[in-house]
Amino acid sequence: MGIVYRALDVKLEREVALKLLPPDLVKNEVRKRRFIQEAKAAATLKHPNIAVIYEIDDAEDTTFIAMELIEGSKLSDLLARERPSTSRATAMAIEVLEGLSSAHEKGIVHRDLKPANLMVTENGHIKIIDFGLAKLVERVPSVNDADSDAQTKVKGDTQEGQVLGTVAYMSPEQARGETVDNRTDLFAFGIVFYEMLTGETPFRGSSAVETMSAIIHQPASPVSRSVKGPLAEALSRIVERCLEKDPGDRFQTAKDLLSEVRRVKRDSESGARVAGGSAALGKRSVPGWAVLGLVAFAVGVFSLLHLLSGPAPLPRFTHPIQVTSAVGVEERPSWSPDGQTLAYESNQAGNWDIWVTQVGSGQHLNRTEDHEGDDRYPSWSPDGREIAFISQRDGGGGAYLMSPLTGSPRKLAVLAEVSPQWSSDGTQLAYVLPVAGQGFQAEVLSLASGESRRFPLPGSGNSRWDLTWSPDGRFFAYADGPENAQITQLWLLRSSDGEARAITDGKWNDRSPSWSKDGKYLYFVSNRGGAMDLWRQEIGDGVAMGEPEPLTTGVGMRTAFFAPDGTKLAYSRGRLVGNLWRVPIREDRLATWSDAQQLTFDEAHVELADVSPDGTRIVLSSDRAGNPDLWLMPAGGGELQQLTTDPTPDWLPRFSPDGSRVAFYAYRSGNRDLWVMPASGGQAKQITRNPAQDFCPSWSPDGTSLVFWSIRDGNVDIYAIAVDGSGETRLTDDPALDYFPAISPDGAWIVFSSFRGGSGAVWRMPREGGEPLRLAPGDLVYPIWSRDGRAVYFLDRNDVWIVPAEGGEVRKLTDLSGKRGSMARECLATDGKYLYVTWLEDAGDIWVMDVVYE
Repeated sequence: MGIVYRALDVKLEREVALKLLPPDLVKNEVRKRRFIQEAKAAATLKHPNIAVIYEIDDAEDTTFIAMELIEGSKLSDLLARERPSTSRATAMAIEVLEGLSSAHEKGIVHRDLKPANLMVTENGHIKIIDFGLAKLVERVPSVNDADSDAQTKVKGDTQEGQVLGTVAYMSPEQARGETVDNRTDLFAFGIVFYEMLTGETPFRGSSAVETMSAIIHQPASPVSRSVKGPLAEALSRIVERCLEKDPGDRFQTAKDLLSEVRRVKRDSESGARVAGGSAALGKRSVPGWAVLGLVAFAVGVFSLLHLLSGPAPLPRFTHPIQVTSAVGVEERPSWSPDGQTLAYESNQAGNWDIWVTQVGSGQHLNRTEDHEGDDRYPSWSPDGREIAFISQRDGGGGAYLMSPLTGSPRKLAVLAEVSPQWSSDGTQLAYVLPVAGQGFQAEVLSLASGESRRFPLPGSGNSRWDLTWSPDGRFFAYADGPENAQITQLWLLRSSDGEARAITDGKWNDRSPSWSKDGKYLYFVSNRGGAMDLWRQEIGDGVAMGEPEPLTTGVGMRTAFFAPDGTKLAYSRGRLVGNLWRVPIREDRLATWSDAQQLTFDEAHVELADVSPDGTRIVLSSDRAGNPDLWLMPAGGGELQQLTTDPTPDWLPRFSPDGSRVAFYAYRSGNRDLWVMPASGGQAKQITRNPAQDFCPSWSPDGTSLVFWSIRDGNVDIYAIAVDGSGETRLTDDPALDYFPAISPDGAWIVFSSFRGGSGAVWRMPREGGEPLRLAPGDLVYPIWSRDGRAVYFLDRNDVWIVPAEGGEVRKLTDLSGKRGSMARECLATDGKYLYVTWLEDAGDIWVMDVVYE
């Protein structure tokens, strides 16, 4: 109902959609009243999945509504072109229900929910439009109310017996002309969801009368007849209940329905498929991991591998069992030789400890609770007698050995930093250690003689980890890049001569490598299919053969390791969540959590952020839509506006000095390069075009150039370039890592982080390069300038510090203790009044699955 035009509203100073009531109907007071009622009802709704109403007015005998202009297409048009995948249809259904739930909570019923009233934005999100038949639902009065015979019904001019709505999407009570409530929207939702899943509506007839008759009397064919796959049965049950003829037999609220659809989607993403019903379907809910008979693992495409001896099948994974469920993170499971017991690391006690559990026992033993520092990276010896791990104990830390059950740890190696790994015969231990001025190396220690040998570990990142030894001892695999990074790379190193080469392309988050029992395959966790899942890569004499193959779909793994006999897989499932906070800058005391304000509330990772020069906007990078993209939001919090939608990651946005542009780095070209785009959105321009990796741009005060850090020839240094892409110059040339540069407000200086001298520190140098001055020593990262240029802020573990720009006393500004999680090491911004940081909260539980080869 109503005609929609695109227009520029001068008062609102924005483009809007104008919805006009046709002139011949303006004189119809009933239709006009209903039209205005739509606007008044919808204008009370503020939700990202409901179109915003700005204004209601009359002009020259025309009644109109100015509403949000939505760039995109109607769901009805999309369904006419193609049928979305089951997972995509489910994601869209969740957004529809989120909007309906918000409306119903305010007593507003749509009454005309259909694909033509659902807009799919250019970013793929759902907006509910046209509350033209919406009515405000009156509450059921108590016996003490004056109007004691009033009933819960729809307010407005509609009388019982009057049919409103679109025939194919009506509820039975609508078709009969009866009083309706919010449950009529749930019936219509069931029809829409049915159409998204199957490509057709459930009730059809050769005329409107026949269609209404089918709605009232005939059952719908089950969705599972047309849709196959792990979600089909569960979704079929949900739709079946939505389409119950009696409103009392349906879901009673959109919130309950939303919860059930989310549960089914979550179970699917975890790799579990519930064969029975659930509480929301009128049956007792049973956790998928609790009863093995109710669980089957959803795997990706089953295909054949071509080996020298012929094709070999991919492994199939069944019977997932949840082993741990503590708050926090449990990950990096290591199998005992008999495949019955796991050692793993967990931060549930507030610091990292090594725990041991027998699979299925429900009993968990903290083996390192005697130490208040971190104990990590457990690795079970081949004979089962000892567990190697990395610890910070004894004032310096290193590699330690301990019995799985009792006794104190004993120190084995001083410099070991991560990933202890046993040789297959148990006579040697390998681990990663940093070497001042030489990057990272693998050290192989003979347990009998104490002698060791070292190999450089090449890579472009500032960390090496997840070292793993091939069964024949010929190769090491390892991950390159920060452990919390969204892009990492896997390398192979040959132990005979130290030759190393990358075996993944560095475009994805590839991590947690482990070898097949015969050494022919390297298994690893990667997001190259969307979610973090298990993949495998064929290896031939240290070379990647062919393309990696997916083994699971939609699980959300963190780390994964096979049992020694290959019949079981232990993995950690969960994700890192990072939300943006702001903390006031106080001169009289340390700012604490009582002063802090949370600005984002997503189950996503806000990795990097910046504040506009006028202090009104924040630009940030977040994977809230699935991929790391750039978003805008008000500085005090509020709705986020998506700026970029490129399928590759976009990171670290920085406002230009006048706030009109944003510089960032992205993977759009196949390398990390610098890009610049309008701050309001639009086309991005590529600035750097090197075969190297370029990171973290910082603007000059006049907005004509950028400084950044780059990885070239195995070294990390700082460079400068004009915004038009010309005049690139190198500003540092040191074997240590120089990174995170920031230009001072007057353009005279650059501060940066560096590992010069063997440890992290903040340094300052002239804008054109030259000898740097160390401003603050310690494990310090991510320096930024104060707005007046007189001081430099930086991060140290979980707090923010300040140092005068000329050097001097270092002062702590925050005390953000007492909260689970940690501060992101790459996010710090200021507007002069507040500090903006990301707080990370990690979650991960250990699961185990059977592995079947058919």
